[in-house]
Amino acid sequence: MAITPVETTQALRFDVQGMTCATCAARVQKTLQKQAGVQLAAVNFAAGQATVVVEGAEAEALMAAVTNIGFGLTPHVDGEGPSVAERHQEAARQGKRRFIGSALVTLPVFILAMSGVDALWSRLLQAVLTAVVVFGFGARFHVIAAQRLKNLDANMDTLVSVGTLTAVLYSTWALFVGQHIYFETGAVIVTLILLGRWLEARAKGRATDALGRLAALSAKEARVLDGDREHTVPIEAVLPGH
Repeated sequence: MAITPVETTQALRFDVQGMTCATCAARVQKTLQKQAGVQLAAVNFAAGQATVVVEGAEAEALMAAVTNIGFGLTPHVDGEGPSVAERHQEAARQGKRRFIGSALVTLPVFILAMSGVDALWSRLLQAVLTAVVVFGFGARFHVIAAQRLKNLDANMDTLVSVGTLTAVLYSTWALFVGQHIYFETGAVIVTLILLGRWLEARAKGRATDALGRLAALSAKEARVLDGDREHTVPIEAVLPGH
């Protein structure tokens, strides 16, 4: 007599990499929900985590599906790796470095563009510095946009990529035919978006840290009255109505 194995339902937690907005979280969640064996999927953009209730589905299949749409998905291990607040703080530090670097390179491009100097050396210098900003500091925008295009999808990174590449490609053509150039447009767009990403990461880090401190103030123990006796028990042991 053959015994049919019983599928067990379990909740899996993952860390999600590469999300930059709520739309990204919705995209990851939608992809997870489409996978065989997934009963429920919930993605928390602020925490950068996903919780998936599965029955018979393998974590490797879920990770492959999310990777295929341009994001990263790794099993979450409690007590290992940086906390949510630490991840936001590290993202803020990296974002600050990228913004400052991009701003320092963008500044001379903007000054030359606004000064009206139309000499060849000025146009060439603007082209080189803009390339550093758009394809160096802004490289991630184009990588993500390409991944979205592969899956016939788009997000804010797609708009940034299309806008900056349009400005750079047109200005490169204009550089050789003697028309007006707009290299500063591409550089300024990237720099301003990097500024926004840095401020967003910093705000998330501060909010998460504040919530953590608030949670630390919650009661850890409770006093329970048992007849005429009063004793202290862990708060987790207190049940409603008991």
